[in-house]
Amino acid sequence: SGEGSLRWAINQANSSSGPDTILFNISTCGGSPCTISLSTALPYLTDARTTIDGYSQPGSSSATCSEGADLMIEIEGSLLAEDVFNVGLGLASGGNVIKGLTINRFPSNGIAIATSSATGNVIQGNHIGTNTTGSVDLGNGLSGIFIGQGAHDNIVGYYCSSPPCEEIPGCFHSERNVISGNEWEGVGIHGDLTYNNKIYQNFIGTRAGGDYPLGNTLYGVRIYGGAKNNTVADKNVIAGNLEDGIRLAGAGTTGNLVEGNNIGTSKSGLLDMGNGAYGVNIMGGARENTVVLNTISGNDDCGVSLCGTGTNANTVSGNIIGTNVYSMDLGNTYDGVYICEGAQDNLIGGDSSAERNVISANGRGGIYMEGEFTEGNTISGNFIGTNVSGNAALGNGDDGIIVYGDCQNTIIGGSSPDEKNVIAGNGENGITLLNPDVAHNTVRGNYIGTNAAGTAIIPNIANGINVGNGAHDNLLGPGNIIAGSGEHG
Repeated sequence: SGEGSLRWAINQANSSSGPDTILFNISTCGGSPCTISLSTALPYLTDARTTIDGYSQPGSSSATCSEGADLMIEIEGSLLAEDVFNVGLGLASGGNVIKGLTINRFPSNGIAIATSSATGNVIQGNHIGTNTTGSVDLGNGLSGIFIGQGAHDNIVGYYCSSPPCEEIPGCFHSERNVISGNEWEGVGIHGDLTYNNKIYQNFIGTRAGGDYPLGNTLYGVRIYGGAKNNTVADKNVIAGNLEDGIRLAGAGTTGNLVEGNNIGTSKSGLLDMGNGAYGVNIMGGARENTVVLNTISGNDDCGVSLCGTGTNANTVSGNIIGTNVYSMDLGNTYDGVYICEGAQDNLIGGDSSAERNVISANGRGGIYMEGEFTEGNTISGNFIGTNVSGNAALGNGDDGIIVYGDCQNTIIGGSSPDEKNVIAGNGENGITLLNPDVAHNTVRGNYIGTNAAGTAIIPNIANGINVGNGAHDNLLGPGNIIAGSGEHG
């Protein structure tokens, strides 16, 4: 405390009505990182437009394409009592920028953005939950970053509003955050008045290089409690977390977008760094969310799960699930996509090549559906069991698609050529409809056991379509090509 301290500087900024910048020039650290160990929590930022710039400390530098940042200011809270208000930095106003800091060992959240006035804040270039090099677990007790209580339009990472903005094409931006090692999730977004926050180009659950896991104890990103219209996009690496990579949970959690991330792989997409449970878990009545253009591979349960009453009208399109763009085997341990427990009217795929999921190399099935009132879901336009080009086998371990245990009114395929699924190369059946209450499902217009052109055989090992155990009133056709099966067509 006292003049010249960080606490003093925040208080000065809070008492000033205009923009403020807090810079560092601590001369007593001998060229090593400077650690600020707090015995009481810092004041929240209550006056808008304050920048806290850790890069200003001599010796600091931002990340590069291949290397993590060199951060020379560490704020740590190991001396603080267990209290939800003992956060690293709290933002209760708008337009603030937090960059170039290491924030660790707080009993609560590393950063809390938590009032309806907290809008337009930017969090970038920080290490949250690790040491200054981003290589050691020094996690905060709750979330790395928590956004809630009506906070909106905040940015975590680097968001480009007017493309093209890449510093170097194909490179992760230098202002990425490393958010790892925290006891809850890396980023938590909560509450029905919390909306339109953006999570872009961060490493969540990895070390600073993006190629080794350093997981958060629960989730990479959790959006829950009715939070709406938030975006997790543009090359976040969300891997190595001990439970789900991304969890969308709860009634009212709607309109959220998960786009263009590596979920369960390294930054290059070449290494399996799976999250400990699902890659993306949509549950508990979350609806009308979109999961598009991600690589979701290597996870220790299923790639994508949509389960629970009210988990309806979500879209999963254009993803690579179980492999990567090079058709490597990076399978999720169980199913590529799992739909269960009353989830309804969800779309897996679409009616154009851009909406095609490639669902291959997973340990169990490509798509597995089960549960009473699991109805009205559509599976169209996907490659299930082939490489990304649809011309060679990259089979799932069991069936391509299995519809089991009370599922009804599922549509597999469609009437237009772009709605056909290519279901080939799988370790058991192409499609299975199984059990007495599996009824009123339609399988039409698919290529089952061939390549995407329908000109060469890529056999499923057992049957093309298997209907059994009392499944009834299902329609097979018109327009399926069923070829090359190891057993029956």
